[in-house]
Amino acid sequence: DPFFTKVIMDSGAILDNSLRTMPNLDDVYLPGLTSVDTDGFNGSAKLSILNTSDITNVANRAFVGTAFVNLDFPKLVTVGGVSPFTAISTLKTIKFGSLVNIASSESFFTNCPLLEYIDMKKVKTYGTYNNTAGASVRFYGFNNVKLGCIIDCNIALATANTTNNTAHEALKWVKANRQAVVKFYDDNGNYIS
Repeated sequence: DPFFTKVIMDSGAILDNSLRTMPNLDDVYLPGLTSVDTDGFNGSAKLSILNTSDITNVANRAFVGTAFVNLDFPKLVTVGGVSPFTAISTLKTIKFGSLVNIASSESFFTNCPLLEYIDMKKVKTYGTYNNTAGASVRFYGFNNVKLGCIIDCNIALATANTTNNTAHEALKWVKANRQAVVKFYDDNGNYIS
């Protein structure tokens, strides 16, 4: 129903399309939420309140077009598909406390113009086909993040380019084209360079 502003559920997952395109939805109370499936909140343009502390799985386009300012996923371990955090025009910070593998970086953070801080210190794999110079910008996943965005990365991404053992192409691109500040950390969260 497009007129709902708040949803209270006792389930542990938002199923495919279940709260999609609910333009007035701004609050979801779902204790123990562990999964947001494909298009779960896609187009819920006012959604800005959600407890993300127990989410372990996010799927295709799960948060597209929502109104979050800060997102923190301390337990997220699986991101399936493409564009999970695209077009969140209000998003300023996003943190991944446990995420190690991002299978597809396609449009990952695209069109988040206020995104000024990304914490992906545990991420060792960022996409599979986009670590090639000259790849389409959408494959790099940082198109239109805020100029000067700070990205905290795992040191594994500093040598992820298997062609020449340099930094991941997406990080090179965002540094050159969005003037991002890319910092590398070891597995214990210690700053390296």
